[in-house]
Amino acid sequence: MNLTRWISLLLLLELVRAGGQPGRTAAAPASPSVAYARCSNGSWQIWTSNLEGQDHRPAPLSVDDPRTLRAVPGASRLLFRDNQGRLFQWDPPQTQTVPVRLPDVEVIKDFDLDPARGCLVATYAPNALDNIRIWWFSPDYQEKRLLIADPHLNEMPRWIPGQSAFLFVKAHQGRSQICRASFEQPRPRILFGDAFATATDPAPDPAGRRIAFCRETPNGIDLWIAPIEGGSPSALYAGPGLEAEPCWSLDGQFIVFASWDGLHFRIARIRPDGADFRWISPPGADCRYPAVFPSPNP
Repeated sequence: MNLTRWISLLLLLELVRAGGQPGRTAAAPASPSVAYARCSNGSWQIWTSNLEGQDHRPAPLSVDDPRTLRAVPGASRLLFRDNQGRLFQWDPPQTQTVPVRLPDVEVIKDFDLDPARGCLVATYAPNALDNIRIWWFSPDYQEKRLLIADPHLNEMPRWIPGQSAFLFVKAHQGRSQICRASFEQPRPRILFGDAFATATDPAPDPAGRRIAFCRETPNGIDLWIAPIEGGSPSALYAGPGLEAEPCWSLDGQFIVFASWDGLHFRIARIRPDGADFRWISPPGADCRYPAVFPSPNP
């Protein structure tokens, strides 16, 4: 399938998400859930809760050590990888996971799936631990295309909603900078300039207008926010240690992230203006990799 058809599918998906079919009223969105990985007795397991930090439940899955959870837009579906770099799909409230097979890919570092545009995958180059490349796979995972191939660490790819473009982090010689690239002609452009040469974890909001990210400062790694089309970044939250792995609520009203509370990583939320900070996961256990998804129908 050619690129024009993929873009047409993208535009159709965005129309349906917005309830944009003539003469049809958009359905009320499902209430959101938060999935995250929690470490207990040295082993990681997926748990879920609501955005208020209530109703915490372990997911009855058999996969060992799940990491890097990603919600799939428009569905009650998550992708995650295990500690061996293998990719899995989970459709809550099912108790089984489905392995995702990517042709000629052995170890997956990071990923981001959009049902219309396909899957961005960061994976190690053959026989190289200091070179991570970014690939595109079609939604059925059968077609692929190499997007970013330079000899650096190219990680954390993220689709920009509503655009034929994506973000990623390029790390080289002690610097890590957030880049933007067009899908059709992926020539990276660095965002924010040299003043933000220690930026990671880009997370575009659902409207594709803002980006939450993490930045190293003299006091730790803090949470920042910026317009995605340019403009000055603003510091959003600085805890006692470091923040990591931000993602957005479905309506763009909250940023959910992992934060060090002085003893453990916990899942927290905050509004984009810095108001209404709240812990989601309870104290006493490390919790990482949050992902917000529509709660499945009972």
